[in-house]
Amino acid sequence: MKKFIALFFLASGVMLSFFCTDKKAEDASCAIDDPNPNKSSELAVLMRKMATHAEEVKKEVFAGKITSAFPEDFRKIHTAVPTDSMIKGDQFDGYATAYLNNLETLYDGTGDIQPEFNAIVKTCIACHEQSCPGPLVRIKKLIVSK
Repeated sequence: MKKFIALFFLASGVMLSFFCTDKKAEDASCAIDDPNPNKSSELAVLMRKMATHAEEVKKEVFAGKITSAFPEDFRKIHTAVPTDSMIKGDQFDGYATAYLNNLETLYDGTGDIQPEFNAIVKTCIACHEQSCPGPLVRIKKLIVSK
């Protein structure tokens, strides 16, 4: 009887681990990896999305046409909670507004997309030079030069 119970729990554990592994794989496809063990702030997560978006749009710039949709959720940049509240001051709000204006200009489809895209990237660089310089290496790689 003890062997039967042990075998039952072992089989249940194996089946449960397969179910959980499959579920985690499903959920992982939608989640953004958070490198911060203490959980990233809302603003940090948003900026990672912005960087990933910029990397994808850079490919569209090389192709000569922006085909992706305007990322409306980026408008949350003004309200997203930062890791350090000192980061969001007058300078931050100015750069955030400039970023959104440059992004709108890129997506309106009336101008030369390469300089418009580079204007977005340069706004990010300027802001990150003032505070939070960690991602500068990644951001600078986004500049498009033909």
